[in-house]
Amino acid sequence: MARNKQALRRTAQATADGYENFIARVGMQTPNQHSASTYRANFTSRNRMLVEWSYRSSWIIGEAVDAIPDDMTRKGIRITSEIDAKDRGHSRITTG
Repeated sequence: MARNKQALRRTAQATADGYENFIARVGMQTPNQHSASTYRANFTSRNRMLVEWSYRSSWIIGEAVDAIPDDMTRKGIRITSEIDAKDRGHSRITTG
C-alpha cells in the first residue's frame, strides 16, 4: 500500500483551474477596460502658440531649442559673395 501512494505522488497531472469573474471582467481571456485602449498621438509641436509660450516662459525649453543652432554653427559660418577683396568688411547703407 505504501508503494501505491508513492506511485501516485510521482505522476504529474495537468490542472485546468483558474479564476474568472466575467461580471467583474477579471481572469484569463476576459476583456477588461484596457482591451479597447489605443494610443493616440498628441502632436504638441503643431500647436504653435503652446510651443511659443513654452519657449518664452521656460528657460529649460529655451535652452533646448537654442542648443540646436549653437551646435550647427560651432565651427563657424562661411559667407561667400561676389564682392571684391578690398571691399570686404565694409557695408554700405543706401536709401532710395
